[in-house]
Amino acid sequence: MAPKKHLILFFCFIHLLVGIQSGLFAQVSAEQGIAFYQRGQYPQALHCWNQLLKQAPHDSLYAWRARTYLDMHLLQAAQQDITEALRLAPQEARYHALLGDIQLAARQWQQAARSYEQALILSPRRTDRIARRAYALYMSGERERAYQQLREAAAIDSLSLWVRRIHARIALQEGSYERAIALYNHCIEQSETLFFHDLIERGIAYRSLGRYYQALEDFRLAAALRPSSPLPFYQQALCYYQSGKYGAALQQVEYCLQHTPSFTEGLLLRAAIARKMQQNRSVENAYRQLLAESPHQLSAYAGLAEYYLSTHQVERADSLLQAALALSRDHLPVLALQYVVQRKKQATAQAQMLQAYYLQLCRTGSDYYYLAKACFDFLPTEAWSPQGLQWAQMAAEQQDTYAHNLLWAQMLYKAGHPLRAYSICMKAIDLARKEHHPGEEARQLKQTLDALGLDDSPPVVELVSPQAGFQGRLPVSASTFTIIGRIADESGVKKLHINGIPLVLNERDEFRYTHSMRAAHDTLHIEVCDIHDNCQTQTFILDAAPLLSQAAPAVPKRRQYALIFATNQYEHWSDLVNPVADAQTIARTLHTLYGFETDLVINPSKEQVLLKIKEYLLKKYQAEDELFIFFAGHGQYDELFGEGYLVTADSRADDETKSSYLSYSSLRTYINNIPCRHILLMMDVCFGGTFDPAIAKTTQKRGTHEPGVEERENFISQKLSVVTRKYITSGGKEYVSDGMPGKHSPFVRRFLEALRSMGGEDRILTIAELMTYLEVISPQPRLGEFGDNEPGSDFLFIIPLQSNK
Repeated sequence: MAPKKHLILFFCFIHLLVGIQSGLFAQVSAEQGIAFYQRGQYPQALHCWNQLLKQAPHDSLYAWRARTYLDMHLLQAAQQDITEALRLAPQEARYHALLGDIQLAARQWQQAARSYEQALILSPRRTDRIARRAYALYMSGERERAYQQLREAAAIDSLSLWVRRIHARIALQEGSYERAIALYNHCIEQSETLFFHDLIERGIAYRSLGRYYQALEDFRLAAALRPSSPLPFYQQALCYYQSGKYGAALQQVEYCLQHTPSFTEGLLLRAAIARKMQQNRSVENAYRQLLAESPHQLSAYAGLAEYYLSTHQVERADSLLQAALALSRDHLPVLALQYVVQRKKQATAQAQMLQAYYLQLCRTGSDYYYLAKACFDFLPTEAWSPQGLQWAQMAAEQQDTYAHNLLWAQMLYKAGHPLRAYSICMKAIDLARKEHHPGEEARQLKQTLDALGLDDSPPVVELVSPQAGFQGRLPVSASTFTIIGRIADESGVKKLHINGIPLVLNERDEFRYTHSMRAAHDTLHIEVCDIHDNCQTQTFILDAAPLLSQAAPAVPKRRQYALIFATNQYEHWSDLVNPVADAQTIARTLHTLYGFETDLVINPSKEQVLLKIKEYLLKKYQAEDELFIFFAGHGQYDELFGEGYLVTADSRADDETKSSYLSYSSLRTYINNIPCRHILLMMDVCFGGTFDPAIAKTTQKRGTHEPGVEERENFISQKLSVVTRKYITSGGKEYVSDGMPGKHSPFVRRFLEALRSMGGEDRILTIAELMTYLEVISPQPRLGEFGDNEPGSDFLFIIPLQSNK
């Protein structure tokens, strides 16, 4: 009897529990779901939405569940729900905006822009939606349109945090991490409540700078705001992974996957951690789980195939790669591994066909990297040298990153080129510092190469023109002249300074340096170091006695000066490809055609820029002398300070006070104070238009007939009778193109065309004529005035009459 009585009591208890639970379900409300959502308790929130949707489907419930799925990074489920909400309420602007948010998270940039556009049609002038649409446009490649829309949003609400937030996201995408942090700091300080994504994205900026402690603080705070979101735990795992703490990284990624088991990035990171910890079984399981959750995830196929190749399971790798290629024929990492498989199976014809097809698809440095890396990891040296070396070199030259240069150095060393490997390895170590990467593999390779006892000889300096005479004296035949020299070194030159100014060598290991004599006997101090820090210093005496012994020439009526600054190489910013070549061509054209006295300053620091400007402040000028000043390189605009800056070779990326930059307001003052009456400043830099808020364009025209000498001189004297302070920049408050490697920037190309037109029949090129060449460029160059400029001023590029044959 006892067991039967217990059984009855048990069923009564179960019935009671079911009744209580049913009562609780009946009491579920939307307010409860919203409260759970706002506390970041997403499973409880989902329970509410599910129960309410069973009782009475409604568009707002689908939207709330979509928002919850979005925060859990369950993007497919989120998109299905918001689509259903829009079916029920197609005119609801906030649903279109939420669809845009989901598409942003899924990196569907163009679709997101269209969704925000629809939301704005239904509900205009919402600055948050305008700003998010701008970000979607920026990420889809429409940068000019994005910046224009951010300006529109700021015009509607100048205090909008969303405008600043999107500027921060753009800075994050461009690697301007310190600027991104400053902008996020402002958003966090001004927000009434903490915004989850501000913390996540500021943490990413900290992590990118290697400031892991601050990054972890932000991610932990974000986790407290949304304890059921996978993102904070995933970002913490990345912090630990990048700093080499694989155990802690694995723990955080497990927390991440507890909340969202299908989170693709988390599954990939778990597999990467397992490979670092050499847990083979865990590697295979992680990739297999990823394929179970996302059967179309090609990176999972590639990762598992790499694991099989590393454990010599070629057939299993082949089978897996065939399945991946059935999903996508053009996925390059998969194709690279399949090429390796065919080489291992000695299927030469198939391998050659795959190689040819792969190379047809290559567009970026990363594309060549995949193929070179697969060969290096899984094939013997003789199977990939020398072709693999060429692919690695193309990867590094097209995308100058730590990973690409490390692979190139590793392959060079393995192929028997230790000196070249050392040079590239040192570059990889420098890039690791710039990219805030631990760079452990590069340092290990350096130790290996150091043990070989490589080059210990300093570079050899040879002056080609003028040639040094007795006791290192250089005869000088002009007050301003160009020195041409050559550097020979077996390893490669790392640093070349002449009189403190850094220079770069051309492809023939030659340098050019333009010098202006300051006294009868001046000096030329050359310091050069190779990549092994073997240094050579030489001092030459410049002898102007022969020049001074000649009869003093008549002082010309007017002189034209050109002071040209160009920076390709930066210590803390990404290098550029064209500024130095652009500057050299401009200097040569101005000197050859117009007789300008040119002064070219290459890769200067902030101090060197200021010292050179000071030199021109101390010069003496005649009434009709003209000074043309040109800057090419990086520029920056700081939203917080409301100031534009010239980025010099030594400007620090993490300089929050901008003390290592040269502000445009300071530059305006310095240049305005130069005692030359006629100055034209030209800047081919990003955000150059922020040099001066005033933008004015001259509309003056001149006749086309060929004037006589007297008429020409009268025209010149009239134009040069008033003080000129004009500027032309390659753009406004926006980024401008550096151009293709080996070619001029779009701005410089058109400027050179204008100079080579030689000013038409009268051989005088005015600013108005110059602008007709420049105005066709996009973004459009800006013409304006500054300082002591007087009405009617102009700047003339004058061809000497004797040059007009």
